[in-house]
Amino acid sequence: FRTPVEATDSVLMTPLGAACQVGRSSLLITTNESKVLIDCGINPGVSDPKLSFPRLDLDVFDLEMLDAVIISHAHLDHCGYLPKLVAQGFKGKIFCTPGTRDLCTLVLPDSAHIQEEDAAFANRHGFSRHKPALPLYDEAQARQVLPQLRVAAPGRSLRIGEATVSFRRAGHILGAASIL
Repeated sequence: FRTPVEATDSVLMTPLGAACQVGRSSLLITTNESKVLIDCGINPGVSDPKLSFPRLDLDVFDLEMLDAVIISHAHLDHCGYLPKLVAQGFKGKIFCTPGTRDLCTLVLPDSAHIQEEDAAFANRHGFSRHKPALPLYDEAQARQVLPQLRVAAPGRSLRIGEATVSFRRAGHILGAASIL
């Protein structure tokens, strides 16, 4: 399920998440000149930590070689791994719509807070397999993502390497967009 698929002679698509599951959407698009990650999600609400927050399969590329991340919308299964990606060293731009940016400023720190509370609860009651149970990321790490968010208005094109990217309103949630 992580086998690259050749989309054209010069475009390679590699799924890094969402294989055999609903969450963890993440797709690496590689061209001759650029590497772009489409979405960067977690699998929220799953009780097994191995399924909820598995390490995104980032071994297929060097984070410094990643040109940009593009987020389709602010549900955690599409943006929830961003704090971990930034904590692991990604310093590039994260493109999204204005609505997605606004929701990410609320959703990512809230997700971290819930994870911290869940880890504390698991440690108090001793039911975690991990000693100690830890959140995937904390609120400070979630807030480190926010300065890297760049707004791309729906209908406007942006260039990333030789690729032209644009967002088309999707109507899923506030700010959701199909990525073209």
